[in-house]
Amino acid sequence: MYTNFFEESGLLSFERLHSQMICWIFNNRFIDKETKLKIINSLFNTKLEEIKDLYCITEYSSVDLLLDVGDISFVIENKFRSSQHDNQLVKYKETLDKELQLSNGRNNAKCRRYYYYLTLIGEEAKAVGWDNLTYENLLNVLKENEIEITSRFNEATKIIYFEYITSLTHMVKAVNEFQDSFEYYPMVFNRRKEKKCKQPNEMIVVSQKMETIFQKAFYRIVADKMSNTNYLIDETHGMALLEFEIHKITHYYNDIDYKIGIQFQADNIKLFFRPLKLSDYKSSKIENIKYSTKTAFRSIADDIKKNGIKNDKKGLLSFSRLNLNLSNNTKRKRKAFISISFKRNRYIPELKNYANVVSCFQNEYNILEIYANVLNKKITMGQ
Repeated sequence: MYTNFFEESGLLSFERLHSQMICWIFNNRFIDKETKLKIINSLFNTKLEEIKDLYCITEYSSVDLLLDVGDISFVIENKFRSSQHDNQLVKYKETLDKELQLSNGRNNAKCRRYYYYLTLIGEEAKAVGWDNLTYENLLNVLKENEIEITSRFNEATKIIYFEYITSLTHMVKAVNEFQDSFEYYPMVFNRRKEKKCKQPNEMIVVSQKMETIFQKAFYRIVADKMSNTNYLIDETHGMALLEFEIHKITHYYNDIDYKIGIQFQADNIKLFFRPLKLSDYKSSKIENIKYSTKTAFRSIADDIKKNGIKNDKKGLLSFSRLNLNLSNNTKRKRKAFISISFKRNRYIPELKNYANVVSCFQNEYNILEIYANVLNKKITMGQ
């Protein structure tokens, strides 16, 4: 597969690169206003009739990209590697609603603002007032207007533009192929286990270190097909994870809610306990978890080691370890997270299709849900 500057440089998975390229296109003096108007109306699904003043800037007040067209502002939050957390988009919108209405002397209700959440894998914005955009949307609009966009470019500018379009095409094609047939992208799940890429489009994922992004896409598809819709997709140590909330423990510590959940990460599955909100988890300490809760986890682990995993007739899981987050390293800040870890006895690409994955995950979920119910009773009794 042909590779170009953006791919060889390893910059393709950096959000800032894409924000700057979008901004470069809108600010480019060689692209006429009529063409920019067509791009805006197609990309944002608007019906603007003309452009008088246009200005685009990146990194404006915490968001990635701001496009001003007269008294209209298009705000784009570009999430390539990371995901949205807690009320991030809500806070951005509240701040920008105030700032943009007062900026440039536009202190009036006629100033219109549109908010867009741009992702590679089609992640939906979890906030009112935000619309979704994908890189595939962006690519299609740019290709539809390719002749008009490049008609006045010099040769150097054309090279930059088409190199970027080629990279976008490779990236979008890889995402679509992966979401349809993940089994052909085994290195996404375990680079150490695999010796080489199975096909050309897998190489762009590996070379640009986009495995985590693709893992998130995979988990989103699987989670949407499972019975529990209360899930979170996040990452730790460069590996995506899928997390389900089973029980909510209200006012567990200092009026902070905690949760019992099940977490899938590669071939590891955890039955865990931590603060419900990620913001509370990040500021938590292991000392916040009561001794009675740790005892409940220890008793479950001891029972599994002695009697095996209940209802696991097919031998899907193996007990791995009890993690009470105890450490002799006093410098390490240990957060309020304890778990019982299990190992899946099948490698994800070996499951071949989403129906098999969902069946496997659902069975594992059902097995651990029994223990989650036991923990819920013990923890609530110990409060």
